[in-house]
Amino acid sequence: MKLMISKIYQIWKIKLILNLMLYPVAAFAINETNYQVEFQKKVLPYYQSGESQTFESFDTTRIHYHRLIKGNAKAIVILTGRTEPTNKYAEVVYDLKNLGYDFFLMDSRGQGHSQRLIPEDKHKQYIKKYQHWKDDLKLLFDLDITPRGYSEVVFLGHSMGGAIGLNFAESYPKAFSKIIVSSPMIELLLEGKNESLVYTAMSFLKLIGRGKSYIPGGDRGTFDNPFKTNRVTHSKVRHQMARLLEKEDEFLLMGAATVKWLIEGIQLGRKTYKNRKKLNSIPMLLFQAEDDRFSRYERQNKLCEKHPNCQKFFMEGSKHEMLMEKDDIRQSVLTKIKAFLKS
Repeated sequence: MKLMISKIYQIWKIKLILNLMLYPVAAFAINETNYQVEFQKKVLPYYQSGESQTFESFDTTRIHYHRLIKGNAKAIVILTGRTEPTNKYAEVVYDLKNLGYDFFLMDSRGQGHSQRLIPEDKHKQYIKKYQHWKDDLKLLFDLDITPRGYSEVVFLGHSMGGAIGLNFAESYPKAFSKIIVSSPMIELLLEGKNESLVYTAMSFLKLIGRGKSYIPGGDRGTFDNPFKTNRVTHSKVRHQMARLLEKEDEFLLMGAATVKWLIEGIQLGRKTYKNRKKLNSIPMLLFQAEDDRFSRYERQNKLCEKHPNCQKFFMEGSKHEMLMEKDDIRQSVLTKIKAFLKS
């Protein structure tokens, strides 16, 4: 069995390398020159040709998702990072639109266009149990993805969304034919602090009734988010695009995480890492950012090292949001994604 898996992996790896050679030209559809005009003229109209939908989850929370159904036999499911709304990924969808996939982008509960979980302060990022993220995604599959009978469903997730997708795939290994993750949140960086100590401290705060409070030092979101101090991208125009989305719809503006969110985020990472062998049957593409201020590499490295079908790329010079980076980094990332989808 191990020999057969090894041979399959070698064949898949050769296909990936060949496909990488087939994409020497720009893998992105618009570049940073005249970005805002091109985004409004090309990207948004295509994205808005899709439909925004909602469904009621198991606990009556309203979950929003955006779908672009173009009659394709394959689909890509996209989950974003913490605080990121689905429409922030309109450019990613536009970049991949000619590859023969329908798209489903879901706003995780408590963020984006989905219902907030602390009504009195909609800026707070809260989750009661990390399993609820997985439950919401399963319901989306049951309601609108599985009934369509796609021959292939690919997962694409960033940071928190990447961890949710990996956790989901461990429970439902036949759901995804391929997995693409960017800085998956299976181990939080926590500004260099020890995870166990942070978990213990947050658990104490929860015990004394502060589970719904912002983490120490955290606060509501603000529009005063200058590019020069941002920690996620080197691309000024893409940073501005994200801020413009928030200004156009103030509901999208998020603040810091709550104590309970951090507890559940740590548990999600630990559980996903513990069950990583369940992912071994699914080809995986994993991206790491050199200047990542949010996710640690160690668990990501070990996940990929023991995975028979994992390709890991370390993106030099990149900050956390590689799909929102400057053109040369996005070019490299998207070239690899397109090759992977073709392999």
